[in-house]
Amino acid sequence: MAVCKPTPWSVNEVQTLLSLVAEERIHRELDGATRNEKVFREVSQLLAAHGYHRTYKQCREKLKKLKSDYRSIKDHNSRSGSNSEKKWKWFDQMDAIYGNRPAINGRESALESATPLLEPKMEDDFLSTSDQGSLISAPSCNDASSSTPARPPTPPTSSTSMTLERVVTGKRKRSLHQHEHLSVLREMLAADIQQQELNRAQRERSLQMAIDVARQAREQEAALRTEENAQTAAFNQAFLSIMGKLVQAMSGRREQDISDANETCSVSGLQSYPPTHYLMSALNFARLVPTFNKPVSSVELLLKTRRLGVALESVATGSEVKGVIRVMPSNERREVGIRYTLNNWLTFSDIQAALKLDEENVLKWEQFEFTLHAPPCFDTDSSVHFAVFCRANHGEYWDNNDGQNYTLRIQTA
Repeated sequence: MAVCKPTPWSVNEVQTLLSLVAEERIHRELDGATRNEKVFREVSQLLAAHGYHRTYKQCREKLKKLKSDYRSIKDHNSRSGSNSEKKWKWFDQMDAIYGNRPAINGRESALESATPLLEPKMEDDFLSTSDQGSLISAPSCNDASSSTPARPPTPPTSSTSMTLERVVTGKRKRSLHQHEHLSVLREMLAADIQQQELNRAQRERSLQMAIDVARQAREQEAALRTEENAQTAAFNQAFLSIMGKLVQAMSGRREQDISDANETCSVSGLQSYPPTHYLMSALNFARLVPTFNKPVSSVELLLKTRRLGVALESVATGSEVKGVIRVMPSNERREVGIRYTLNNWLTFSDIQAALKLDEENVLKWEQFEFTLHAPPCFDTDSSVHFAVFCRANHGEYWDNNDGQNYTLRIQTA
């Protein structure tokens, strides 16, 4: 039966484990407790909160292995010198944590981490004090049987005191180095959080500026289209007025010619043709009636707009045609309108539509309005064919009623 090997620790897992162990509370509890299963269970839970799932036994064994490697490398480097110094990617972080550990009852003393560095010095001090007779070995059995009393132990020399002072000083320096390292890490984390907040605020400002620019562009475009439509309406009104006066003048002239002809030829019963009241009534009561089905479902209209890029939304008919065109939203400048013909596309004309502001649905779609007036001179059987379009920098989009065109028939009442 094959043995399931444990999953190797990744660099991020080891980094997270060491950052948790470096915390003052966990570091103090690990050093002060003989039975540390509870502490390693807490470390396992904190690792799980960071997304790394390890049991407390795996955490304890990994930390034990790291500490063993750290002491081995530190011992080697202290004895071999800088020429053959070993490198280890976790050495600096482990040295910041365990390089100056305080002595606590029941656990490893602070001198343990400094033992490789102090062993040569301590051995020299020990040998020097032994040579001077300061340290006395234990008496043997033969000595105990003699009547000569044992001499009291010699007090520690100044060399030993200086060694202990250097150990304490080294511990203080390493403790200061560790606190400085943790302070630098905290400052880097705070700076990173502050930079993220600044970046988020800058993105929000950029988005708001883009929305404001788009709204201003749409308002300017709407004002421009409104002005163009007003000019077009004024031109059409003046044109219709001139045509009406022309029809009136031509009718009066024709009646005058017929009257003169009647007087000359002495022919009775003749009248002007066509009668003036017929022309004026036909001009005043002409209506454009659609022969196509208007859009019914909003869902179908939305799907059609997404498929074609532009679609006829609604049409209101009478003596003039008012319609609404729907297009998909965009920040670039576009031209929206209709193309119509009165002679089955032998000739045609374009009418531009004006932007209709709709703050509620501005992010879903855009609406444009257009007006088509009934022609002043027409036949009662004639029709108006049209299609809607949208021109942009990257191309044109058309809605021509699925290839059949939108058709309006002229009716007179």
